Amino acid sequence: MSIRSVFGCLFLLAIGTANAAEKYDLKTSTPDEVGQKRRIVKSESMRATNVLLDENEKEIESDKKTTENVSDYVETVLAERNKKMTKSSRKYAKAVKKSDDEAQELELDGKTVICDKQNGMYEFSLEGGGKLSNAAIDLLQDEFKNKDDEDEIEKLFLPTNAVAVGETWKCDVKQIAKRLLKDAESDSLDVAKATSSGTLRKVYAKDGNTFGVIDITLEIPVLAIGEAGDMVKADAGSKMTMKFVLDVCIDGKATIGTMTATIDAKITGKIKLGDQTVTIKTTAHIEAKETHEPVK
Repeated sequence: MSIRSVFGCLFLLAIGTANAAEKYDLKTSTPDEVGQKRRIVKSESMRATNVLLDENEKEIESDKKTTENVSDYVETVLAERNKKMTKSSRKYAKAVKKSDDEAQELELDGKTVICDKQNGMYEFSLEGGGKLSNAAIDLLQDEFKNKDDEDEIEKLFLPTNAVAVGETWKCDVKQIAKRLLKDAESDSLDVAKATSSGTLRKVYAKDGNTFGVIDITLEIPVLAIGEAGDMVKADAGSKMTMKFVLDVCIDGKATIGTMTATIDAKITGKIKLGDQTVTIKTTAHIEAKETHEPVK
Protein backbone atom coordinates (compact mmCIF):
# COMPACT_ATOMS: atom_id res chain seq x y z
CA MET A 1 0.00 0.00 0.00
CA SER A 2 1.38 3.43 -0.94
CA ILE A 3 1.88 6.26 1.55
CA ARG A 4 -0.83 8.19 -0.30
CA SER A 5 -3.26 5.28 0.17
CA VAL A 6 -2.40 5.05 3.85
CA PHE A 7 -3.08 8.76 4.37
CA GLY A 8 -6.27 8.42 2.34
CA CYS A 9 -7.53 5.64 4.61
CA LEU A 10 -6.58 7.60 7.72
CA PHE A 11 -8.44 10.64 6.39
CA LEU A 12 -11.59 8.62 5.70
CA LEU A 13 -11.34 7.03 9.14
CA ALA A 14 -11.02 10.46 10.73
CA ILE A 15 -14.09 11.68 8.84
CA GLY A 16 -16.06 8.62 9.90
CA THR A 17 -15.05 9.10 13.54
CA ALA A 18 -16.01 12.78 13.42
CA ASN A 19 -19.42 11.95 11.95
CA ALA A 20 -20.02 9.25 14.57
CA ALA A 21 -19.23 11.73 17.33
CA GLU A 22 -21.47 14.49 15.95
CA LYS A 23 -23.84 15.77 18.61
CA TYR A 24 -27.44 16.89 18.14
CA ASP A 25 -29.45 19.37 20.17
CA LEU A 26 -32.81 17.58 20.15
CA LYS A 27 -35.67 19.93 19.28
CA THR A 28 -38.85 18.04 18.47
CA SER A 29 -41.32 20.92 18.16
CA THR A 30 -41.56 24.40 16.66
CA PRO A 31 -43.19 27.63 17.90
CA ASP A 32 -46.82 27.98 16.86
CA GLU A 33 -47.62 30.41 14.06
CA VAL A 34 -50.99 31.49 12.71
CA GLY A 35 -51.84 29.48 9.61
CA GLN A 36 -49.80 26.40 10.52
CA LYS A 37 -51.54 23.18 9.55
CA ARG A 38 -50.81 19.57 10.36
CA ARG A 39 -52.66 16.30 10.16
CA ILE A 40 -52.72 14.45 13.48
CA VAL A 41 -53.65 10.78 13.72
CA LYS A 42 -53.94 9.28 17.21
CA SER A 43 -54.87 5.89 18.61
CA GLU A 44 -54.90 4.58 22.16
CA SER A 45 -56.12 1.33 23.68
CA MET A 46 -56.18 0.19 27.30
CA ARG A 47 -56.86 -3.13 29.03
CA ALA A 48 -57.08 -3.25 32.80
CA THR A 49 -57.94 -6.06 35.21
CA ASN A 50 -58.59 -6.02 38.95
CA VAL A 51 -58.71 -9.35 40.79
CA LEU A 52 -59.51 -10.08 44.45
CA LEU A 53 -57.91 -13.21 45.93
CA ASP A 54 -58.59 -14.80 49.30
CA GLU A 55 -55.89 -16.01 51.69
CA ASN A 56 -55.63 -19.25 49.69
CA GLU A 57 -55.07 -17.36 46.43
CA LYS A 58 -58.57 -18.31 45.27
CA GLU A 59 -60.34 -15.73 43.13
CA ILE A 60 -63.21 -13.98 44.89
CA GLU A 61 -64.13 -11.62 42.06
CA SER A 62 -62.61 -9.84 39.10
CA ASP A 63 -63.30 -6.78 37.02
CA LYS A 64 -62.08 -5.99 33.51
CA LYS A 65 -62.15 -2.75 31.57
CA THR A 66 -61.14 -1.83 28.03
CA THR A 67 -61.05 1.52 26.26
CA GLU A 68 -60.19 2.57 22.71
CA ASN A 69 -59.76 6.06 21.29
CA VAL A 70 -59.03 6.88 17.63
CA SER A 71 -58.94 10.31 16.00
CA ASP A 72 -57.82 11.74 12.67
CA TYR A 73 -58.01 15.49 12.08
CA VAL A 74 -56.31 18.49 10.52
CA GLU A 75 -55.38 21.15 13.06
CA THR A 76 -54.97 24.79 12.00
CA VAL A 77 -53.52 27.49 14.25
CA LEU A 78 -55.92 30.45 14.29
CA ALA A 79 -54.30 32.56 17.03
CA GLU A 80 -51.19 32.45 19.21
CA ARG A 81 -49.68 34.30 22.15
CA ASN A 82 -45.94 34.20 22.77
CA LYS A 83 -45.65 31.54 20.04
CA LYS A 84 -48.12 29.23 21.80
CA MET A 85 -51.42 28.37 20.18
CA THR A 86 -54.46 29.92 21.88
CA LYS A 87 -57.07 29.24 19.21
CA SER A 88 -57.26 26.46 16.66
CA SER A 89 -59.61 24.52 14.44
CA ARG A 90 -59.81 20.75 14.18
CA LYS A 91 -61.37 19.33 11.04
CA TYR A 92 -62.21 15.75 11.95
CA ALA A 93 -62.11 12.92 9.43
CA LYS A 94 -62.71 10.40 12.19
CA ALA A 95 -63.21 10.28 15.94
CA VAL A 96 -64.01 7.11 17.91
CA LYS A 97 -64.21 6.55 21.64
CA LYS A 98 -65.13 3.14 23.06
CA SER A 99 -65.47 1.86 26.59
CA ASP A 100 -65.85 -1.90 27.07
CA ASP A 101 -66.60 -2.18 23.32
CA GLU A 102 -69.48 0.31 23.59
CA ALA A 103 -69.01 3.31 21.31
CA GLN A 104 -69.82 6.77 22.64
CA GLU A 105 -71.66 9.23 20.44
CA LEU A 106 -68.95 11.78 19.61
CA GLU A 107 -70.59 12.93 16.34
CA LEU A 108 -67.39 14.62 15.15
CA ASP A 109 -66.73 12.86 11.82
CA GLY A 110 -66.70 15.42 9.00
CA LYS A 111 -67.11 18.36 11.41
CA THR A 112 -64.79 21.20 12.43
CA VAL A 113 -64.33 22.14 16.09
CA ILE A 114 -63.07 25.56 17.18
CA CYS A 115 -60.86 25.36 20.29
CA ASP A 116 -60.49 28.78 21.91
CA LYS A 117 -58.65 29.67 25.11
CA GLN A 118 -60.60 32.26 27.10
CA ASN A 119 -59.59 33.44 30.60
CA GLY A 120 -57.22 30.53 31.02
CA MET A 121 -59.81 27.89 30.04
CA TYR A 122 -60.46 26.24 26.67
CA GLU A 123 -63.91 26.52 25.14
CA PHE A 124 -65.12 24.32 22.30
CA SER A 125 -67.71 24.98 19.62
CA LEU A 126 -68.72 23.68 16.20
CA GLU A 127 -67.82 25.79 13.20
CA GLY A 128 -71.03 27.07 11.64
CA GLY A 129 -73.08 26.49 14.77
CA GLY A 130 -74.64 23.46 16.36
CA LYS A 131 -74.06 21.66 19.64
CA LEU A 132 -71.24 19.38 20.63
CA SER A 133 -72.19 16.10 22.30
CA ASN A 134 -71.29 15.67 25.96
CA ALA A 135 -68.95 12.81 24.99
CA ALA A 136 -67.15 15.08 22.50
CA ILE A 137 -66.73 17.81 25.12
CA ASP A 138 -65.31 15.29 27.61
CA LEU A 139 -62.86 14.04 24.98
CA LEU A 140 -61.68 17.54 24.08
CA GLN A 141 -61.37 18.66 27.70
CA ASP A 142 -59.24 15.62 28.46
CA GLU A 143 -56.97 16.27 25.45
CA PHE A 144 -56.53 19.95 26.28
CA LYS A 145 -56.00 19.66 30.06
CA ASN A 146 -52.20 19.71 29.66
CA LYS A 147 -52.14 21.65 26.39
CA ASP A 148 -50.32 24.69 27.75
CA ASP A 149 -47.62 22.52 29.31
CA GLU A 150 -47.04 20.18 26.36
CA ASP A 151 -43.75 21.74 25.26
CA GLU A 152 -42.39 21.90 28.81
CA ILE A 153 -43.43 18.31 29.56
CA GLU A 154 -41.81 17.15 26.31
CA LYS A 155 -38.52 18.78 27.32
CA LEU A 156 -38.48 16.76 30.57
CA PHE A 157 -38.08 13.58 28.51
CA LEU A 158 -35.24 14.98 26.39
CA PRO A 159 -31.58 15.67 27.25
CA THR A 160 -30.57 19.14 28.42
CA ASN A 161 -27.37 18.94 26.35
CA ALA A 162 -26.59 17.89 22.79
CA VAL A 163 -26.10 14.12 22.38
CA ALA A 164 -24.48 11.79 19.86
CA VAL A 165 -26.04 8.70 18.32
CA GLY A 166 -25.91 5.94 20.95
CA GLU A 167 -25.60 8.37 23.86
CA THR A 168 -28.00 8.05 26.81
CA TRP A 169 -29.48 10.45 29.36
CA LYS A 170 -31.75 10.52 32.41
CA CYS A 171 -35.26 12.00 32.34
CA ASP A 172 -36.64 14.30 35.02
CA VAL A 173 -39.09 11.75 36.43
CA LYS A 174 -40.05 13.87 39.44
CA GLN A 175 -41.18 16.78 37.29
CA ILE A 176 -42.84 14.46 34.75
CA ALA A 177 -44.97 12.92 37.53
CA LYS A 178 -45.74 16.34 38.97
CA ARG A 179 -46.86 17.75 35.60
CA LEU A 180 -48.89 14.76 34.40
CA LEU A 181 -50.48 13.48 37.63
CA LYS A 182 -52.62 14.98 40.33
CA ASP A 183 -51.00 15.42 43.76
CA ALA A 184 -52.68 12.33 45.20
CA GLU A 185 -51.67 10.23 42.20
CA SER A 186 -48.06 11.45 42.20
CA ASP A 187 -47.81 10.67 45.94
CA SER A 188 -48.64 7.05 45.13
CA LEU A 189 -45.40 6.71 43.13
CA ASP A 190 -41.91 6.27 44.58
CA VAL A 191 -40.29 8.82 42.29
CA ALA A 192 -37.07 8.81 44.31
CA LYS A 193 -36.44 5.19 43.31
CA ALA A 194 -37.59 5.54 39.72
CA THR A 195 -35.21 4.79 36.87
CA SER A 196 -35.18 6.37 33.44
CA SER A 197 -33.16 6.21 30.27
CA GLY A 198 -33.29 7.99 26.94
CA THR A 199 -31.16 7.04 23.94
CA LEU A 200 -30.67 8.60 20.52
CA ARG A 201 -30.66 5.47 18.33
CA LYS A 202 -30.42 6.89 14.83
CA VAL A 203 -30.22 10.15 12.86
CA TYR A 204 -31.19 10.50 9.20
CA ALA A 205 -32.29 13.07 6.62
CA LYS A 206 -35.87 13.22 5.34
CA ASP A 207 -37.56 15.86 3.14
CA GLY A 208 -34.91 18.45 3.97
CA ASN A 209 -35.16 17.90 7.75
CA THR A 210 -33.07 16.00 10.26
CA PHE A 211 -34.96 13.11 11.85
CA GLY A 212 -34.00 11.03 14.83
CA VAL A 213 -35.14 7.78 16.43
CA ILE A 214 -35.28 8.11 20.21
CA ASP A 215 -35.99 5.41 22.81
CA ILE A 216 -37.20 6.42 26.27
CA THR A 217 -37.91 4.06 29.18
CA LEU A 218 -39.21 4.93 32.64
CA GLU A 219 -39.76 2.46 35.48
CA ILE A 220 -41.50 3.78 38.59
CA PRO A 221 -42.22 1.82 41.78
CA VAL A 222 -45.83 2.13 42.95
CA LEU A 223 -46.49 2.82 46.63
CA ALA A 224 -50.30 2.76 46.69
CA ILE A 225 -53.38 2.14 44.57
CA GLY A 226 -56.94 3.40 44.74
CA GLU A 227 -58.74 6.72 44.82
CA ALA A 228 -57.68 9.73 46.88
CA GLY A 229 -58.78 9.19 50.47
CA ASP A 230 -59.12 5.45 49.95
CA MET A 231 -55.59 4.37 49.06
CA VAL A 232 -54.26 0.85 49.60
CA LYS A 233 -50.56 0.28 50.26
CA ALA A 234 -48.93 -1.57 47.38
CA ASP A 235 -46.67 -4.56 47.92
CA ALA A 236 -42.95 -4.36 47.17
CA GLY A 237 -42.28 -4.98 43.49
CA SER A 238 -45.38 -3.14 42.29
CA LYS A 239 -44.37 -0.89 39.43
CA MET A 240 -45.30 1.00 36.29
CA THR A 241 -43.15 0.78 33.15
CA MET A 242 -43.38 3.25 30.28
CA LYS A 243 -41.63 2.84 26.94
CA PHE A 244 -41.64 5.42 24.14
CA VAL A 245 -40.18 5.34 20.65
CA LEU A 246 -40.02 8.65 18.78
CA ASP A 247 -39.26 8.82 15.07
CA VAL A 248 -39.47 12.57 14.66
CA CYS A 249 -37.89 15.71 13.27
CA ILE A 250 -35.17 16.77 15.75
CA ASP A 251 -33.80 19.97 14.19
CA GLY A 252 -36.58 22.27 15.41
CA LYS A 253 -37.78 23.06 11.89
CA ALA A 254 -41.05 21.11 12.04
CA THR A 255 -43.33 19.31 14.49
CA ILE A 256 -43.68 16.10 12.48
CA GLY A 257 -43.09 12.41 13.00
CA THR A 258 -44.47 9.47 14.96
CA MET A 259 -44.51 8.55 18.62
CA THR A 260 -45.45 5.08 19.87
CA ALA A 261 -45.83 4.19 23.54
CA THR A 262 -46.57 1.21 25.74
CA ILE A 263 -47.37 1.47 29.44
CA ASP A 264 -47.61 -1.53 31.74
CA ALA A 265 -48.61 -1.56 35.39
CA LYS A 266 -48.45 -4.54 37.74
CA ILE A 267 -49.58 -3.80 41.28
CA THR A 268 -50.59 -5.91 44.27
CA GLY A 269 -51.81 -4.90 47.70
CA LYS A 270 -53.70 -6.27 50.69
CA ILE A 271 -56.83 -5.14 52.50
CA LYS A 272 -58.99 -6.45 55.32
CA LEU A 273 -62.35 -7.83 54.18
CA GLY A 274 -64.30 -9.04 57.18
CA ASP A 275 -62.09 -11.44 59.11
CA GLN A 276 -59.70 -12.26 56.27
CA THR A 277 -56.90 -10.52 54.42
CA VAL A 278 -57.64 -10.12 50.71
CA THR A 279 -55.07 -9.56 47.97
CA ILE A 280 -55.77 -7.08 45.21
CA LYS A 281 -54.01 -7.62 41.89
CA THR A 282 -54.16 -4.88 39.29
CA THR A 283 -52.68 -5.07 35.81
CA ALA A 284 -52.97 -2.54 33.02
CA HIS A 285 -51.61 -2.37 29.50
CA ILE A 286 -51.81 0.74 27.31
CA GLU A 287 -50.72 1.12 23.70
CA ALA A 288 -50.66 4.51 21.98
CA LYS A 289 -49.52 5.97 18.70
CA GLU A 290 -49.53 9.55 17.44
CA THR A 291 -48.42 10.83 14.04
CA HIS A 292 -48.03 14.45 12.92
CA GLU A 293 -47.85 15.15 9.17
CA PRO A 294 -47.43 18.48 7.37
CA VAL A 295 -50.39 19.84 5.44
CA LYS A 296 -49.93 22.41 2.68
